[in-house]
Amino acid sequence: DENRENVMALLFEWVEMVRQAGPRREVFEEIASLNEISFAHKEESPANDDFAVSAAMSLHKYPAAEVLRGPFALDEWKPEVVTEYLKALTPDNCLVFLTSSAFSEEVGKEDAKVKGWQNEEWYGAPFREEPINADRLAKWKLAEGGESGLALPMPNPFIPTDFSLRGDPAASGLMVTKLPMEVTPPTLICKTPYLRVWQKTDNAFKTPRQYVLAHIHTPVYDQGPREVALIRLFCSVVYDDLNAYAYDASCAGLNYSLDFSDSFSMSCGGFSHKLSELLDVFLSRLREVAEDCEVAEGEGGAVSERGMELLSSLEVQRQLLIQDYKNLTREEPYAVGSYYLGQTMLRDSWHIEEYLSAIEEPVTLKDLARAAREGFKKTQIELFVHGNATVEEARTMADRVVEGFSALGSEPLEEVSRRKITKLTAGTSTVFEYDLAAKNPAQENCCTQNIYQVGAVGVDAKRDAALSVICHVASTSCYQRLRTEEQLGYIVQSGVWAEGHVAGLNVIVQGKSLPPREVDQRIEAWLGGDPKGGREKS
Repeated sequence: DENRENVMALLFEWVEMVRQAGPRREVFEEIASLNEISFAHKEESPANDDFAVSAAMSLHKYPAAEVLRGPFALDEWKPEVVTEYLKALTPDNCLVFLTSSAFSEEVGKEDAKVKGWQNEEWYGAPFREEPINADRLAKWKLAEGGESGLALPMPNPFIPTDFSLRGDPAASGLMVTKLPMEVTPPTLICKTPYLRVWQKTDNAFKTPRQYVLAHIHTPVYDQGPREVALIRLFCSVVYDDLNAYAYDASCAGLNYSLDFSDSFSMSCGGFSHKLSELLDVFLSRLREVAEDCEVAEGEGGAVSERGMELLSSLEVQRQLLIQDYKNLTREEPYAVGSYYLGQTMLRDSWHIEEYLSAIEEPVTLKDLARAAREGFKKTQIELFVHGNATVEEARTMADRVVEGFSALGSEPLEEVSRRKITKLTAGTSTVFEYDLAAKNPAQENCCTQNIYQVGAVGVDAKRDAALSVICHVASTSCYQRLRTEEQLGYIVQSGVWAEGHVAGLNVIVQGKSLPPREVDQRIEAWLGGDPKGGREKS
């Protein structure tokens, strides 16, 4: 709330900058190109009924022949129309909506009605209408000539122009349908002590998109909760630092991610033409952030401008992570239950309270840099390149990834330790109960989550296939019985449970109609084929 006027001032400074620049044909052509790409390579969405509705609405705006393309089409360059709209974008011609919890104190006062507060007729929400006073308008107009450092964007470097397909035209059986009867597994094209690369060219969906998924194994998790928390902060700071590229990349149909659970997960995806450029930016930024954190503090403790920027980002991300950890008990019961299920089944797991205590004290940039160096010191990389990519292109992508992590000082990790999974004793029941109401009294729902552990995946192919079939059949049956017929909760689902290399059947019921122990009886009755569903017992 305290920055509200500053935000408005920046907004009108930006608008005036756009107005002064006037209509720009290169901007029009860029937007037209992005729209044309979106239309030509649109994924199959929305659902049929939603599509029918949107197409019917489009008939009011476009000729029947243009109903599909019309919403995307920018065929005519009309600078005079742009100029007309730009002239209207002034502080004198705006309508501002302000929504804030800070208004609640004013609404509760006795003179609220005198000050113009009233309640809207549908939900009774308080609101007030008032003209924008002259002083505020004057400040906004003064901001139009400000020097905040705002600048018009450069041309988007990630817009693709090459949409050629790498799929094999001879693979006619796979090219005919998007649901191929023959499923071909990825091919292992590289195996070294440091790197394994899997590749699969898309011969079914025929789109110029490519996805690079990397799993980077590292021994950081075994070094303690503080090291894990610092690595997660490093990932968040890098992600935040990439925001300058995020918008351009997303507009051009590209995306990326970086996170850490007990190992690093990294992905880049989108149109294949410019994906390698995004990957290069992504990997180089990992190294740059680590290096900048190391040299941010100079002699006498002076912090550079870049250091101040990173320090601000670090503190914001630290507070967000602390808030995320503290909010666990405010999540839905099934989310809290799933967290403690992971704690129970995955041995030697750090608890969220340990992470919280590790970062409640301020973290320095040197702490972050040290954690990053240690985190990437010993690694094994598992890489999967899928989509519009040949074997050679996949190898090139792998080389880029290896080069990026080598620049961080990464060396081969000799052995990847496998996390231990709790083995449930056959024929017995293990019950874990958590009193969520003690932490969150406002939560009126409870959740029952049952795990039926089958065993390690990959040991018995027939058993794995049987489990998949059972889980598929159980999904519909579970919902029909426990949700539709017995009305046990508003969230009812079943499916495959997997933790590491071990799998089984998972059943979740969340609601407030019955306590968890009775819901458990209903689940057992459903699995046992009892037509009465255990209802007589309860």
